[in-house]
Amino acid sequence: MADLQQEISTKLSRYPKDYQEYTKCLIRGIQIPINGRPEELVRQIFIHFFIKESGLFPDIISIEVEANHHDVEIYKKQKYEKFKPYQSPLIIVEVKR
Repeated sequence: MADLQQEISTKLSRYPKDYQEYTKCLIRGIQIPINGRPEELVRQIFIHFFIKESGLFPDIISIEVEANHHDVEIYKKQKYEKFKPYQSPLIIVEVKR
């Protein structure tokens, strides 16, 4: 458990606000309270690893968070942003604390 705590403290920017601890979602860009949501820390660490440390190119994948009752969905990025036919996700991730 100490390894995960160390990973969280070094990779995520956490800050206090209104007596709660927040982090900023790497995909949505919104503030997320993390005091009562331990799975949110794991989700943000997973996204951080997938975007910045895995070596995958973010220009060929598209990541959606909390979509279609899944925690994280990863899609192949479309060539044309205006025309988006339905496509199945390549990876579905369900995050637990």
